[in-house]
Amino acid sequence: MSSQPAAARSARSFPAAAAILAERDPVLRRLVTETGPPRLRPQTDGHFGTLVQAIVYQQLAGAAAAAIHGRLIAALDGAVTPERLLSLSDEALRAAGLSRRKVESCGTSPRRSSTERSCLTRPGYARRATTR
Repeated sequence: MSSQPAAARSARSFPAAAAILAERDPVLRRLVTETGPPRLRPQTDGHFGTLVQAIVYQQLAGAAAAAIHGRLIAALDGAVTPERLLSLSDEALRAAGLSRRKVESCGTSPRRSSTERSCLTRPGYARRATTR
């Protein structure tokens, strides 16, 4: 723990935040002492990658979702971007393990209009297309 009072410090990491909270709360102090600081991995996928992961994991058991997500990342050569996702065919997405509905949710299905598909390629993904 730090010599500086907890109230005067700001947390710049999960372990630092855990140390501050452990100084303030005896239950958290015991948990941090017994298990160590939280081991959270920093977000590296960006907002779009997180959205794709949420779609893949929805209504699936963890191991199955992780396997499908891993195959999808491999099919995307490790970079989850709208451009790479749009470059994959529905067949490639299905081969990775995505259901037809999840392929549609990712916005890549040819059944969607060109306006809907192109909204994925716009900077910031700010415009929501509504035409079908």
